[in-house]
Amino acid sequence: MSGMEIDWKTEIPQPVFDEHPEWVDFYHEAWETIAGKLVDRPGFPQTPCMEAPSADGNTFRLSDACFLAMITKYARGSLPGVESLANFYHALYGPDPVPGLNISDQSSAPLFGWAEYENALLSGDTRHVRALLRSGYLQRHYEKLETLEAPPKGETISFNAARRVRGYHWTENEAGMARSLRGLGLPPEQMFWVDLLSQQCLAALCVSRLAALVCDTVLSAKWRGKYSGKKTLLRRWYWNNETALFYDIDSTTMHQVAYPTCAGFWPLVSGCPDLHEAGRMAETLRNPDYFGGDIPFPTLARCDARFDPDEGAGWRGAVRIPSAYVALRGLSHAGRHHIPNALGTALLRHVWQTYHDGKPKTFWDAYSPVKPEPAYPAPGRTDGIAPQPDTSGASCLVPICVFLENVIGVHYIDAFRRLVEWDPPAIKGRIGVRNLSFGTNVVDLVTDGIRLFIRAKEPFTLQIFNQRLEVPAGPNIYDLPKREEYALPSPY
Repeated sequence: MSGMEIDWKTEIPQPVFDEHPEWVDFYHEAWETIAGKLVDRPGFPQTPCMEAPSADGNTFRLSDACFLAMITKYARGSLPGVESLANFYHALYGPDPVPGLNISDQSSAPLFGWAEYENALLSGDTRHVRALLRSGYLQRHYEKLETLEAPPKGETISFNAARRVRGYHWTENEAGMARSLRGLGLPPEQMFWVDLLSQQCLAALCVSRLAALVCDTVLSAKWRGKYSGKKTLLRRWYWNNETALFYDIDSTTMHQVAYPTCAGFWPLVSGCPDLHEAGRMAETLRNPDYFGGDIPFPTLARCDARFDPDEGAGWRGAVRIPSAYVALRGLSHAGRHHIPNALGTALLRHVWQTYHDGKPKTFWDAYSPVKPEPAYPAPGRTDGIAPQPDTSGASCLVPICVFLENVIGVHYIDAFRRLVEWDPPAIKGRIGVRNLSFGTNVVDLVTDGIRLFIRAKEPFTLQIFNQRLEVPAGPNIYDLPKREEYALPSPY
């Protein structure tokens, strides 16, 4: 059935959050924005498709398409986010070009595998995973970056990066962080970029994980080896044990460029720190002198002398939602659920307040790190960067994914194992989610702080706090287990 033949409103999860019902309304408004990205493109391999155009409306970034697929995993069958990645696969590696699909040069972030894996966990679709691995698109995208050489001086090419033994050269534009001051004056060809190495690490990990989902042990082991090599490299050279952060590297000296930016969050979602190191990173992330506080996840740590909240939508303080989501997802993978709950709640409150008070009511590409408004430059600031309305839909990660995964706490779903992991915070009234679909199952999860009310189409396992419940089909009522702080091994 076509994605345009199913009402997405009947497919999405329905949050329950008595303490802040306005956030539930905000969630539904965000879905209206996302649904507006569905367009019909005759001649495209996938049509209708989800489109996340850049501000100029003419080019498309791979990273934006992947984050859009992260959101639409909760609307399977009605909003074809991950299915729309087929248009990029064909444009990059298919036998024929895709007319009208102009892929931005600022598009080399290798996030296809992450988007596919996150979607597979909810869909349980082994047929799609097998077909994807047979196509080789994910593997070819990874290997393309592995064989890149620097372009001739003065020229810019698509995937403007270069691989070396201990890292990758890149540029601020391709990293999506223009004018971020990364490298502190070093030319791009003299710096190894921690985010591109981390993203390649994550890409290899996700290929391995996807292969494991369909029991292809040979392919899984092969790509696990590639992942292990990247992980070892990151931990050896890019990890700073003193500050508990990952940094870029001066490639001539292999000294770290101690500039604490949001790029250092990527190793966390790539599963590189061990549990102890992840715990230390979590404390750094929630430290208000670094990336925490009432408005969390500035792109540059507040303790750095170059932190500049008056710059506007630049990368020296403004809050960028995809970067924040990377950090929150990484914390959830590391089992630090109370910290991403607190940080995610603060972030949701900030984005909601900005939306609620703002004119026009819209989502933005950058938010102020000091007050609930878009990241406007200070009056009279001639070198400031004005924020733009978010045309990609990526800022909807907060009222949808962050709300479900971190604020409500349904942080991990695995349709293959029929498993849901839920850490509901203590709030006034009821909290939970109804119509949560994974695989062929649909469940309701609600608690009033005393009891659990669960309805399931099929049996499944619920991991809640430190207890596993084998939930049968039908309506069920349980006592809410005791809340404890604990850390689980990463599902990655």
